[in-house]
Amino acid sequence: MPNESSETKLLLAGFKFLQNQDYVAAFEALRPLAEQGNALAQYHVGKILLDGRAGKKDITAGRIFLEKAAIAGDVFAQRDLGIFFRRGETPDPKQALKWLEAAAKQGEPFSGAEISVLYKYGTGVPQDLKKAVQWLRFSAERGVPNAMQELALFLGGWTGVPKNLVDAYKWLALTGSDSAGLAQFAKEKGISQARIIAAQTRISKWQKKHTIPTGTQITYHATYAVQFINPPSLQKRTWETTLPLLPTGPFGFATYVVQAKSIRLHFFLRWKDFQADLSVQNPNIEAVFWIKGFYSSDGSDDSKFVTHFFRDWGQDSRVPSNF
Repeated sequence: MPNESSETKLLLAGFKFLQNQDYVAAFEALRPLAEQGNALAQYHVGKILLDGRAGKKDITAGRIFLEKAAIAGDVFAQRDLGIFFRRGETPDPKQALKWLEAAAKQGEPFSGAEISVLYKYGTGVPQDLKKAVQWLRFSAERGVPNAMQELALFLGGWTGVPKNLVDAYKWLALTGSDSAGLAQFAKEKGISQARIIAAQTRISKWQKKHTIPTGTQITYHATYAVQFINPPSLQKRTWETTLPLLPTGPFGFATYVVQAKSIRLHFFLRWKDFQADLSVQNPNIEAVFWIKGFYSSDGSDDSKFVTHFFRDWGQDSRVPSNF
């Protein structure tokens, strides 16, 4: 198994090949890591195999890699595995619901719209339009356009769904529908001018809440454990740094290297690299153990900003599970 520094290099190489759409090279770089249990590599290798981007499709192998990443907690693997089981050649609605709900619990935006389809048609679950609307709202609130449009149709007079013409107009407008389309929708649904004005107020509030201001800074947090020699003790430490939010969002991955009394962190965000070193200078410290790391919007309501948590990077066996 490669050490962490070589694992970092392979991940970076694989992701840069993906950026350049060189899927054969990406597959060759990431597959060894995927076979050795790296969830990020498993996800991308699984996708390459399922889509046949590096040659012939291999549905079985692709699903296995995707499933391993999903079990490890990779939210994108959970979402895509759920979509695979819902839309794939051999659908399995129960497995689809299992993995889509797992992704939704981590806040993945698109999973709600996928779950909604299962409840809308009663596929593998009892038909439940109330739940279908709830899951559409989950995705719509997170900015998914097709969920917004579908929710507008549901609230505009779908049989079996309580009508809410103000919200119906709001969600359709938020998809970017032009004035002619909105006027036609209002005419068809009998939406009064008073309701349109009320909807516009709600639209303004939603946009204000969900707009990411220019220059937003993201604070990256990390938690680690320190083992002291005298007296023997294990202490929790935290570390953080602040970096600008990239225009395309903060999505990416992070790797780390632990070397005796230091930690090296490597963030790879939308093809832009950030590296940080944390050194511990104390003769009474025996070792540093990594626990986990994540980043989020600092000091602000998470609902106002794009938030993405890194995967749990794995707890060192020498650190108690309840630490």
